Parts: sequence; structure tokens; C-alpha cells
Amino acid sequence: MSTTAVVATPTLDEIVVELINIMKKHSQATEAKLECQTPLADAGVDSFDVVELIFQVEDKYGIAVDFNANTNLTPSSTIGDVARMIMTCIEKDCAAK
Repeated sequence: MSTTAVVATPTLDEIVVELINIMKKHSQATEAKLECQTPLADAGVDSFDVVELIFQVEDKYGIAVDFNANTNLTPSSTIGDVARMIMTCIEKDCAAK
């Protein structure tokens, strides 16, 4: 008899914490206080950093994030905006299973 491991869907707050942890490793503004409302520009995150961030999040949560040049993330987008985008992908992935 085989069992399938059930992985709990992360909360938005958990995703924010994960994003902040990743950003602290790669951001030029690591001394800045990073929180949900912090704009990406204030976090020292450029477009290349966002791509790296998305790759790490995809690996962490086993999802594919629909991210391309037309994605509505701008330097004024916040960490929370990115977290909500990721949460949407996780929810779609879970609904498809």
C-alpha cells in the first residue's frame, strides 16, 4: 500500500518570509528592513534579481510561475505583490491536481 505525501499549501505570510529570506541573500539592500509592503526597488531587487527569485521559488514550491516580460511587476511592486503572484500559481497548481 503506497501513500502520497500531502504537502500543506503555504500561507501568504509564509511565502513573504521565504521571499524576504531569498532577497536577503541576493539583494544589494540587505541592511534595509524588508517587509510585505517594501517596494522591490527599495529592497535592492532589479529585474535580473526577480528572475533569480522566481527560479528559487519555483524550486522551493515545485511550481511553474507564469513570469515573462509582460508580467506586471515593476520596481514599485512590493514583496507582497510577488507573494500574491506566487500564491496564485500555487493555488492553480493545487487545483489542477
